[in-house]
Amino acid sequence: MNEQATTRHVFSKEQIDEMDTRTIVVTNLDTTATEDDLRKLFDFAGPIKNVEVVFDTRTLMPKGFAFVEFEILLSVEVALIYNQTVFKNRRIGVKEKKASKTDSSVVGNSQKLTFTKPFVPSHPAAKRNSKFVWRAPTSKYAPY
Repeated sequence: MNEQATTRHVFSKEQIDEMDTRTIVVTNLDTTATEDDLRKLFDFAGPIKNVEVVFDTRTLMPKGFAFVEFEILLSVEVALIYNQTVFKNRRIGVKEKKASKTDSSVVGNSQKLTFTKPFVPSHPAAKRNSKFVWRAPTSKYAPY
């Protein structure tokens, strides 16, 4: 079996925060944009460590944003120059990635980051009546 496929990376919270400070988020990307295109676009800013175009897991189509991680912190400031510029006929947004807020101190490669968020009921009846219980419909809607 391939050793690279079985290797699992475990990072501490400090390491994750340090990686986040060297990472930018590129938004409003064209669906045809590839990792190589983004490497060429941000190559002037400094050495790039990693480029990750985010895909939808169900449709396998790009979601329209990507993360670019640089090796040097100063490269992030230089890359922000490209905010609101046109790339592949779309005006892209470039901003710094915000630090992750994780519940645990160690996050593995295969684990998802969990964000702490207070529960807020979204249904209007749940806000009016604390005894409200949402029930799924008993029959499926069939128009024909």
